[in-house]
Amino acid sequence: NSFRSIVNLNMQLLGCNDNIDATYNSWGIASAAALETSIHHQVDDPALGLVDYSNAVVDVVLVDSSGAGDYLTIQEGVDAVTPGGMVSVAFGDYIGSVVIDKSLTLQGSGMGEEIHTGTRVFGDDFGPGVGNDVITVLADGVELSNMWIDGYSNAIGDRLGACIMFDQTNDGLVHDVFVHQAVHGIYSYFSNDLLVQNSIAEDCGIDLDNGGGMVFNNSTATVGDVGLGNTAQDCEGRGFLAMECSSITLRDNFAINCEVGFTASSATGPNLLQGNGASACNVGFLGESNNADVDFIDNNAINRPWHTSGISLYGNGTGTYNLTGNTTDGAGAAAYSLYVSPHTLAGSSDVHAVLRDNCFLNSNNGIFLDERGGTFNVLDLDLNGSLGGHNIIAGQAQYAVNLKRCNDPVDMTSTYWGTTDPLAIADRIFDFADDPSLGTVNAATPLVPAPDLRVDAVHRSVDYQVQIIVTGNPGDAFTIGASRSLGNWNTRYGTLSISQ
Repeated sequence: NSFRSIVNLNMQLLGCNDNIDATYNSWGIASAAALETSIHHQVDDPALGLVDYSNAVVDVVLVDSSGAGDYLTIQEGVDAVTPGGMVSVAFGDYIGSVVIDKSLTLQGSGMGEEIHTGTRVFGDDFGPGVGNDVITVLADGVELSNMWIDGYSNAIGDRLGACIMFDQTNDGLVHDVFVHQAVHGIYSYFSNDLLVQNSIAEDCGIDLDNGGGMVFNNSTATVGDVGLGNTAQDCEGRGFLAMECSSITLRDNFAINCEVGFTASSATGPNLLQGNGASACNVGFLGESNNADVDFIDNNAINRPWHTSGISLYGNGTGTYNLTGNTTDGAGAAAYSLYVSPHTLAGSSDVHAVLRDNCFLNSNNGIFLDERGGTFNVLDLDLNGSLGGHNIIAGQAQYAVNLKRCNDPVDMTSTYWGTTDPLAIADRIFDFADDPSLGTVNAATPLVPAPDLRVDAVHRSVDYQVQIIVTGNPGDAFTIGASRSLGNWNTRYGTLSISQ
């Protein structure tokens, strides 16, 4: 039985000298001392019977650093609650090093940075022998929500390992959490069926080899969903990293100002990246050393002029990269829209990729194929638009396609080049015609006018202007439309409006 919001006593024996078996009930009270005061029985009057309230189910615990709850610290609440229960944490500041070893819900009161708008958990005062993560999850079925977590420890003068660490768990859930300034914002290690939604990782990671905003290592996870996407911003390393994952989906997430926005690395099973946006990242989307299929679908990358690429693909062994409906915009001078190389983390490997309905726009080089001495590797790119799904490649400052160090043929039949003039197209391609050691680009049957051109603005800044340049022939008809997908943006950064 459950007792909730009782004004006076949970149980009162009035003129009753019989003993009462009330074991295994939920009293809505965490501590034994407080529970005793809520029951009037033999302890209060020897003439009465005795209520046995042992083995109480503590399914709701209130933690409040001001002293108004059941406990002062999160760890005390976690230790007290019955498996499957809830630890509710009030506004205020709390010290981390929390270890969760049972199924429960840990729910804060908000993810705001200010003390009156958030439950703030700090990685500070960590002494010898204490864990190196702010919150460590060791049990299945744990839900974390509505908290602001800082991963920097003044005590050690450095970033901690992770704000949230899932260590060999199943069925975890994280939503509406802000993680900040750790090596890893959210880190999943050999964990399965983790769901992450509507959360933000800021200023996490050290470099490309150390950490990132949200990192999934040998795990299965669903990260984001339509309208429930996550954000990684200002991360020195990688915004979102899936490493040696057998199954992972990243959908409707956003990376801004990270070294690499999204990475699928060493996949052992299907990885799906769909509907994500990368803005002002050195590399928007990266696939490397994968031995399973990795699908990039309807993603968007906008680089800054000095950045490397919208999408980079490295050796993928037995897997295939499937790129459909992606848009990269090099903002006029980024090095590459699409960079392809056989190099892997362990040497070199073939690259297999199928590209349909992609837009490669406004970079120095559109598609750049670089074998870098790996002459025995095959760069197998299928860009044949006649098989369904025409690619658009336009606005490059130097070459639309550059086979810089690639001796493999590239079929780009039925591609939109912005022109149908064979000489003009040839002038935009660097291949066998320029260097006999290189492969040949097949640019037969160029398309005109352009197929449907989608331009997505993934910059999330005030008064951002989108310029759409329509290239075609005089008299061609076209339409311009506008739509929006806000995700969690309104809840944190205010209102987005679209003028057309």
